[in-house]
Amino acid sequence: MGQRVDARDVLDANALTLRTVPATVVGHFRRTGPDAWDDYEFVSEPDRPIELSAGLEVQLEPRGAQLRVRQQGQVLRCRFAPSAEELERAGSEAPSALRRLLIAEYLKVSEVDTGEGTAAMARKLRD
Repeated sequence: MGQRVDARDVLDANALTLRTVPATVVGHFRRTGPDAWDDYEFVSEPDRPIELSAGLEVQLEPRGAQLRVRQQGQVLRCRFAPSAEELERAGSEAPSALRRLLIAEYLKVSEVDTGEGTAAMARKLRD
C-alpha cells in the first residue's frame, strides 16, 4: 500500500509557479473509498514528462524537488526535471540542491512554508 494522505491534505497549495516548470510525473493520489472525505493513497506510475504552466498553485513537498498539482481532477506528484545547464548551476544532483534551484527560479513560496511566517507569528505571541 502507498502513502496515505487525509482528504483535506492531499493538495495544500503553498507555492505558485512563476514560469513553466519542466517535470516528470511519478504518480498520483487515488481516493481509498467512495466518499469525498475518504483518505487518498499515493500510486506510483511510470515516469512521464510534463510541463507545469506558469501561474499554477502547487504544493511543494516538504523535502526534495517534488510538487503536487491538480490536473483534470487528479492530484499528481511531479519531480522537477532541470536541464543540463540548470544541473550545472545547481552544482549537484542532490535533492536539496535541486530544491533550492526549483524554489529560486520557478516558484513563489508562501511565507509560512519558508519558515518566516511561523517565526513572525511566534514573535508576536511572545510580545
